[in-house]
Amino acid sequence: MLAHYTDGEQRNWDCGAKWYVRVDKNFSLFALPWTPPGEHFVTSPSKDPDGINATQPLVRGGFFFFATATLLIDGINVWDPVHGTRPFIRWPGDYTRGAADLGTDGVDMVWTQGEDKKPNDKVYPTRSAMTAPFTGDPAAVKPRRLRSSPFLGVGNFAWEVGCGYAMHEAENNQLMVGGSRMATHGYYPTSRCSSVSTSRSGSPASTPIPSARLAAKFAWPASRSTPSAPVRRRIDD
Repeated sequence: MLAHYTDGEQRNWDCGAKWYVRVDKNFSLFALPWTPPGEHFVTSPSKDPDGINATQPLVRGGFFFFATATLLIDGINVWDPVHGTRPFIRWPGDYTRGAADLGTDGVDMVWTQGEDKKPNDKVYPTRSAMTAPFTGDPAAVKPRRLRSSPFLGVGNFAWEVGCGYAMHEAENNQLMVGGSRMATHGYYPTSRCSSVSTSRSGSPASTPIPSARLAAKFAWPASRSTPSAPVRRRIDD
């Protein structure tokens, strides 16, 4: 047993190969090693540069990523035990641009980025799907624009990334699927990546997921009997 509570309060969790993280009721985040003891404070609204609640926790390898998002400002952050908490793809105090929705399989990163917004507006006029090779170092991020994002929200739905694909849930049960590193057309992985992990736990390829399960992650919602064609774009184009 990792933890036991009797106070009746709800807590959220996420986990990776080296760490698991706890989100308390007041949106304080903590990172804990699988082998106790040890608990590392990550962030809270009172410690955040813009006073924002954390959301979209994602643990990958030795890094813990999370978004800080409101209707007016968004950013992606990273924590590791050596450097602590740092802005990752974020511009504190800048309401004209923002980023959120980070997804990664430890090989590729994909996120949504908004720009050209007036400080009090709630929608970024320019919204883009962005990608970069995986890193936990903010200075090493090499962003590249994949395409425009047709969805109004930034910070609502995180990307799911795995085996050369990125999928983004959106409003009205729509999905946007973009292909990377794969020559095949569709949702099923090629044989060379049928064992790549797409879960949020573990490091790349440490948790094999069969092709059928990977395909299920990128299936259309059951509520859409006739889905419109997904948008596809190779990340490595």
